[in-house]
Amino acid sequence: MGACVGGDETNRTVQREIDHDKAVETKVHKLLLLGAGGSGKSTFFKQLKTIHGDGHSLREKEGFKRQIFGQVIENMQILVRQCKTLTEGTSEDIESDERAENLRKELDKDEIADYKIDSEYEESCKYLLELPSGSAAMDDELAGHVKKLWNECTPIRKMFEHRNKICVPDSTGYFFKEMDRIGRNDYVPNNDDILL
Repeated sequence: MGACVGGDETNRTVQREIDHDKAVETKVHKLLLLGAGGSGKSTFFKQLKTIHGDGHSLREKEGFKRQIFGQVIENMQILVRQCKTLTEGTSEDIESDERAENLRKELDKDEIADYKIDSEYEESCKYLLELPSGSAAMDDELAGHVKKLWNECTPIRKMFEHRNKICVPDSTGYFFKEMDRIGRNDYVPNNDDILL
């Protein structure tokens, strides 16, 4: 007999928990965003959090900082490699790199020479290309090399004009231009940095 009474009480407790969970669940709105990579799905949620939420915590900003550093490093490496492959690579190198091969088909020999990086930038190129894959840390030396290549090296800027063909995001130019701020030791991403 006691088992029946205990069972009814347990049943009511479980039912109350289910009802409570349903009430909470009906207040939650769910949205599924679909789209190709780079179409703005993550940016949309970052904007919602910035505008309608509590903003981004310091911990989240540290994560964004690592992503930004990684993007800057990876994309400068791509620009340097593409310039070098296009101007110095053997035909096998170019054929194995679809991006360089497509670009070479578009340009005549005189134009290709415009992508040759002068020897004065070799130290910066070497420094960047020797960084391990997936590097996401910035220091004064690295920031200096990125700034030098972006601000002074015309072939890098010319290659950036072909960013869509070599898979370099548009936002990378913004970060290259902001290297004085981004390269500082006390850098904390602002809302513009996070949204890009």
